Amino acid sequence: MRDDETLEADRPRDADEADHHAAVEAVVAALDAGDADAARAVAADLHEADLADVIEQLTRGQRVAFVRALGPAMPPEALAELEESTRDEVLRLLDPAVLAEAVRELDSDDVVYLIEDLEDEDQKRVLEALDAEDRFVISQALGYPEYSAGRLMQREVVTAPPWWTVGQMIDFMRASDDLPEPFYDVIVVDPAMKPLGMIPLSRLLGARRPMTLEGVMETEFRTVRVADEQEDVARLFNKYHLVTAPVLDETGRLAGVITIDDAMAALDEETEEDMLRLAGVGDEA
Repeated sequence: MRDDETLEADRPRDADEADHHAAVEAVVAALDAGDADAARAVAADLHEADLADVIEQLTRGQRVAFVRALGPAMPPEALAELEESTRDEVLRLLDPAVLAEAVRELDSDDVVYLIEDLEDEDQKRVLEALDAEDRFVISQALGYPEYSAGRLMQREVVTAPPWWTVGQMIDFMRASDDLPEPFYDVIVVDPAMKPLGMIPLSRLLGARRPMTLEGVMETEFRTVRVADEQEDVARLFNKYHLVTAPVLDETGRLAGVITIDDAMAALDEETEEDMLRLAGVGDEA
């Protein structure tokens, strides 16, 4: 890395907090001035997670004005970063056409997170914006118990048969326009869509093109079931340092995957709920 490059992770915490406060103040100033263009300009310079933080810090009136100012410029990924209470409020504020376009750009697990707590009528409105295949996938995910692996998993999975070569796999990925973001492993499956092995991308890229995937794949890997509790899945990731875990349906077929980012988010949520219960303010208090 060059000396003049600065990693975001190396920034002092107080510098990040200063940037965050400056962004909130800039948005509020733009809203007070009735300058929607300036508000959109601030949003355009923010990472989706930072934009979600800004939205959460606004008062309700400011939030309404900001969401309306953003309109179609609202990044879909920012919606998936919002806390539940703010998320539901923002979704109700969005124009149906804007919301429809947003959900079409998100992975299935993010769409499920966005709409799982909406009222039936609002949920129906979002589902109707999807094409038939995506609508079926999301409806099926919503049919799994709340806080289960089936709700948490991502349906977009990169799979391949064991007889493909490394070269075929790499060429396939290069030519594909709809690879999931992010993904870390290729899952090798049999004709019945039952997992046979997994290949980390680092291993795949380091293998010779003529080798078969069967000769490269790791045959020892951990899986979860669609009905497993999210808390148990998160602890499995934490204990065994997993990056990806295939999710199997009742017949052992591949239903989706859970990646480390979603597993850790679930673990953070469980930890927060445990702390609230200990403080006597949780749901079971």
